[in-house]
Amino acid sequence: WMEKVDPDLRRLYRYFLPHKWRLAVAVVFLMGSASMSSVTATLLGKMTDIGFYHQEGWNIYAAPLALIGVTLGFAICTVMSTVLMAKVSQAVLVKLRMQLFESILHWPDAEYQRNTTGRISSKFVNEANYALSGAAKSAIVLVRDSLQIIGLIGVLVWHDITLTFVTMLV
Repeated sequence: WMEKVDPDLRRLYRYFLPHKWRLAVAVVFLMGSASMSSVTATLLGKMTDIGFYHQEGWNIYAAPLALIGVTLGFAICTVMSTVLMAKVSQAVLVKLRMQLFESILHWPDAEYQRNTTGRISSKFVNEANYALSGAAKSAIVLVRDSLQIIGLIGVLVWHDITLTFVTMLV
């Protein structure tokens, strides 16, 4: 299947291979971050049922503590996934810049005359950084939001499968 993928993406994929374990841990934290919305929905439903219908007094203290716990879990998972993805992104960026610098060192004189110093500096400072930061943010959004949708649909199915299918059809 790799033969069908764009050659630039295949090359970029090879840069990320040495960091596969760090990326895997980041994905686990992304899954934790995405699951917190489903946990919040379920928790609020249960706490509301206990507080209003069963009139349990301990719910006054437990509901805020549970929501604070879920919020802290979300924050920790989000920060850890962001830090891990940033570390991988920076490591790949350093490697790309080193290879670019190595390539520039071996340019013929005509290439130096044709390209201005500002243009070459821009390649080092801006372009590689924008490409990798955009790719990292896109990956985070793709994974986290997809898992969040799957989790929320799972909560809907768990509560009422018939209503879920009717809702999906509409």
